[in-house]
Amino acid sequence: KQAAVAVNNNLQVYEAPKIISTAIEGNPSAGEFKVRVKTNAVSSVTVKVPIWSDANGQDDLKWYVATKVKDGEYLVTFDGNNHKKQSGAYHVQAYAYNGDKQAAVAVNNNLQVYEAPKIISTAIEGNPSAGEFKVRVKTNAVSSVTVKVPIWSDANGQDDLKWYVATKVKDGEYLVTFDGNNHKKQSGAYHVHAYAYNGDKQAAVAVNNNLSVKF
Repeated sequence: KQAAVAVNNNLQVYEAPKIISTAIEGNPSAGEFKVRVKTNAVSSVTVKVPIWSDANGQDDLKWYVATKVKDGEYLVTFDGNNHKKQSGAYHVQAYAYNGDKQAAVAVNNNLQVYEAPKIISTAIEGNPSAGEFKVRVKTNAVSSVTVKVPIWSDANGQDDLKWYVATKVKDGEYLVTFDGNNHKKQSGAYHVHAYAYNGDKQAAVAVNNNLSVKF
């Protein structure tokens, strides 16, 4: 006498991993981001994320071992120190392993990291001849940019130099309001420059080195 049942006719042994989705989270332009990788929910999967900058080949290639958030979800935190804090395009890929099975995808082969700021345009708005004006600065739309506008009168060197921190109107657009009290309300020629910063990267332009201001 005997009895028989099919226990499992489709038991997955060493199931091939699959990468379901990937995502870049955070602010790559400031060198701060994570890579999230979702796989089929195989408990034994290992995920690795190789990252390297476009500069100088793969001399800064780093294989990050992802932290398991839960079955099927893994996270890597980028560390710019592993890549000499190179600015520009980065390559990000993802690999999932289960035994001798693996899956691989290119997450992003042109991720802009530590993006250098650029000043696209500047404008003087208002009425300098009445001592009332604003300086508008437009940059590439890097969310982490800081813009400063140094202004000083031609009289007595730079004894009235004032570095104005621009107010962000929106990504890529910044505004400074001139205040004559910061410059002893000197009439005459003024120098107006603009600086944009993103980490240790900067851009600078002379907006106007002969702006006529009167009080």
